[in-house]
Amino acid sequence: MSIHKKLKEFTAAHHDKIEQNTLTKAIVDETITQEAYAHLLSKFYGFYSVCEPPLEKSALWQQAGFNIVARRKTPMLIKDLQFLQINPANLPLSSDLPPLQTDAQRVGFLYVMEGSTLGGQFLSRALARKFGFTAEQGAAYFNSYGTENLGDMWKEFQALLSDFASNHPEAEDELLQTASLTFQKLDAWLSSYLAFGGLNKVF
Repeated sequence: MSIHKKLKEFTAAHHDKIEQNTLTKAIVDETITQEAYAHLLSKFYGFYSVCEPPLEKSALWQQAGFNIVARRKTPMLIKDLQFLQINPANLPLSSDLPPLQTDAQRVGFLYVMEGSTLGGQFLSRALARKFGFTAEQGAAYFNSYGTENLGDMWKEFQALLSDFASNHPEAEDELLQTASLTFQKLDAWLSSYLAFGGLNKVF
């Protein structure tokens, strides 16, 4: 079985659970308010802005010719939050994070991070219908790499994942466990209460 299939099967339950998050479901249903949308973006910012620095601290990316900087989600989230007149500097950050000390852990984390861009395209279309948001105004994060680049970016990651798994079979369990743990940590963080500005209740 390929590492892609193993990851999909190993993380299926946690992936399905995070898809049932109240706020992301509200985007799909087009019942979300702008206030609740801001809440969701703030939560993503509080998670990714802490995870991305240790994620990038590896020689693996350069050795593999993989542009990890181009995959940063934090700049997109900052752009969206500022569009919604929210200062990211005032937002709380998650302290319960998946481990990101080894390359296996980083690749496992990146599986979740990059996989989210695929569903993001679907959510971005819903946001465009609901609010008129675009990649330039309000929905940069969910548009991620843009429709024209998304497929290539995903294929590049799949190639990296396959090469890493082939070259480091001893690290497979660590990779699988970190991907699963990332889903769990992110789900717990998204589900936790957040208040900022005048936002006391989001749904």
